[in-house]
Amino acid sequence: MILPIYRLQAQILDKIPYIDLAVIAYGTLPVQDSCEHELPQMQMALTTNFTSVIWVGLNIVQHMQEHKKGTLVVLSSVAGDRGRQSNYIYGSAKGAVSIFFDGLRNQCYGDGVKILTVKPGFVDTPMTDGFKKGFLWVKPDKIARDIISALHKG
Repeated sequence: MILPIYRLQAQILDKIPYIDLAVIAYGTLPVQDSCEHELPQMQMALTTNFTSVIWVGLNIVQHMQEHKKGTLVVLSSVAGDRGRQSNYIYGSAKGAVSIFFDGLRNQCYGDGVKILTVKPGFVDTPMTDGFKKGFLWVKPDKIARDIISALHKG
């Protein structure tokens, strides 16, 4: 199921002269209990939130490195900063994403490619529909404006 997507990505990248900016902003919030008791659910959560994100990002960055320019923005999560009992499988995936792109950012130092990892807090999206919202919650357009501001600052 996933392999053809990766092949398609390679075919697409082969046809693009260069990429100035790419944004990886997807994920799922799995049911923690299901992931704890059903290996396929855990695998799907980790594949969606970690493996596929780093694979897509790595291929995009390698394409940028060939052209010695480009910026990749990757949305991770503060859920990966520490284990929370309610979502530590999701948090583990997001923490791994952040660490992976820290390493890749270091590898890219000096070659014209920039990587911005964004860890928004509580964002009011369809993924969080069932959550009670409080004063710490923000709308996606606020996150977008902050990302644009960070990009302008370099």
